[in-house]
Amino acid sequence: MFQTPRDYDYKKTHQTYELAQASMLKLWDAFLLLMGWCSFLLSHFHKPIPRSGLNIQQWELLLNMAKFSLDYIQIIKASELVNFPLHIGEQGIHQTQ
Repeated sequence: MFQTPRDYDYKKTHQTYELAQASMLKLWDAFLLLMGWCSFLLSHFHKPIPRSGLNIQQWELLLNMAKFSLDYIQIIKASELVNFPLHIGEQGIHQTQ
């Protein structure tokens, strides 16, 4: 769908500082797109699993099914990527408690 940071050969040796800097800027742009896409998907699947009785979000189950380690899933759960403090309702946007 879009290029990932790996597509930019960030481990490659560049002949000049300017070429290395240009490569890193492209890498940074790819990283931002990837993080935005991850955040979008996590927010889309940020719903509790129905009738589970546990504090497990749908995205956690999907990552587990994709063979992510449980430690890595917990790191993501504790990160700002899944911090969605705003609630949009009939009254507009407000902070949830």
